[in-house]
Amino acid sequence: MRRRLWWQIVTIDSRVSELSGAGPMLLTYTWDTKIPSNVNDSDIFQDMRDPPLEREGPTEMIFVRLRYEILNFTHQSRLEHPECHSGPSRDIAIDSLEQRIEKQYLSFCDPTVALHYVSSKLARTGICKLRMGFRQIPRHIANLQQGTDKMFILA
Repeated sequence: MRRRLWWQIVTIDSRVSELSGAGPMLLTYTWDTKIPSNVNDSDIFQDMRDPPLEREGPTEMIFVRLRYEILNFTHQSRLEHPECHSGPSRDIAIDSLEQRIEKQYLSFCDPTVALHYVSSKLARTGICKLRMGFRQIPRHIANLQQGTDKMFILA
């Protein structure tokens, strides 16, 4: 529950900072809090002696875990590889994240289940947003026409 609360605060802080134009506020600090376990709410109860076993595939946590995965990627890439905000190395890292999300979450999703459908759209939108992030700055676009076409495809 503490992890769930922490990551919700980080998510809200990050989004408010983004909307206000202040930049990443909390993301500039370091922390090592893991994202919450992939378990249903019913797997957690007050008298537990051991942590619940993580489930494989989608749970009630799929939507928020996908948000946290993308936010954690952003945080980790700024801490570990500040030089990789653009260019091929950033694209390779995003490709790796996308493959992991596809394998761990999206391959199990049933598009007829509303939570799964919305979660898969969130994940794909988040990946595109990561890819678009550095392309918004013209100095990172080698060929303006090619960069504009890439932005259009990602959007």
